[in-house]
Amino acid sequence: MIHLIKNRDYQKFRHLLRSLEAFQPMCAAVMDGIWPGRVWVDNPDDPRAAFLVTFLSGGGAAWCFLAGEPNNREFNTALNKAIFEDKVTGQEVGTFLFTCHPEDWGGQLVVVGDPRQPAPMTRRHYICRNLTYDWRSNTPDGYVVQPMESSLLQHKGLQIPSQVIATLDKWTSIQDKRLQDYGFVVIHENQIVSWATVDFINAGSGDLGFETDPQHRRRGLGTVVAAAVLEHGLTLGLSAIHWTCADDNTGSLRTAEKLELEYDCDYTMYMFASDEGDHLAQLAYSHLARGEYQSAVERYEQLFARKANVPLWAYFDTAQACAALGRQDDAFRYLRMAAKLGWSAAEMTEQTKEFRILYDTPEWVDVMARIRRNQRRGANSS
Repeated sequence: MIHLIKNRDYQKFRHLLRSLEAFQPMCAAVMDGIWPGRVWVDNPDDPRAAFLVTFLSGGGAAWCFLAGEPNNREFNTALNKAIFEDKVTGQEVGTFLFTCHPEDWGGQLVVVGDPRQPAPMTRRHYICRNLTYDWRSNTPDGYVVQPMESSLLQHKGLQIPSQVIATLDKWTSIQDKRLQDYGFVVIHENQIVSWATVDFINAGSGDLGFETDPQHRRRGLGTVVAAAVLEHGLTLGLSAIHWTCADDNTGSLRTAEKLELEYDCDYTMYMFASDEGDHLAQLAYSHLARGEYQSAVERYEQLFARKANVPLWAYFDTAQACAALGRQDDAFRYLRMAAKLGWSAAEMTEQTKEFRILYDTPEWVDVMARIRRNQRRGANSS
């Protein structure tokens, strides 16, 4: 069975989660009661396994942590039931992201996620302990960096991304006075085009996250705004700011190199989606990220056969996998589908190494022209 633990008793079971707290500030912030979350154990009197979850945004992702002894089928089965009956968070959740110790939960995640097969995603973990990057001199002309504060919502005419609004609302919703989370934004022509935050600040550490509007990428804005929040945190006295990204995200990896972040380790995060279509899409992507191209195509084709809940990027990814397999006709077929549906990431398409076999063909010229038209339309409508 599983037992929900009261906040005041978290410290009694904290030893089970220490291994994850070392590189997951989110986990530590929940255990110290700063961030909202729930903790479950197998046996309150003699705990051998613990499950922690934190979740704030309706319909989004629940961040989950499992640690301790995985070979407890009764606990794993009860946890599975709680997850899929929406009892873990008390709300309907679209995606569950699991980080475990041991990393694959001793092979028992198949029980926790049943009937969903765990979708593994390799993450690369970095730490910032000092910063030499001069973000001020590297900020492009016409762009302004300033703190991410609720006062931004009062600026008339300022275009604010929904993610920034959600972050500000999230910070406001947390009542604990110890909350120190903060962020910075980059503004260009009355629009927030890039932003970064340090969340889950606790015991001298925090967790970095940043994003840039697709229309303003390749200008170094992500590096600039990330450096701004890192500098601010170190000035405040933080000793370690953590950051993770997918190990195939070359843009983010280049940012880590520019900032001279300290590489710590790779680890695997696992995903379950409540919706079968969403889960198939993520499972297919996990195959693609590991270079398992045939399995990726098979999973995507299962998704397309459902004819529902198909994300646009799935067509692009299928084209990439087909190209890697030497199936040029299929690669073009899926690329044309993506372009027809509005795919506009021209630079990403041109830089995808699997598409090199398509370059010197009339079909490549045609499909890239369509993708660039989509990109121009998106820029003109933004």
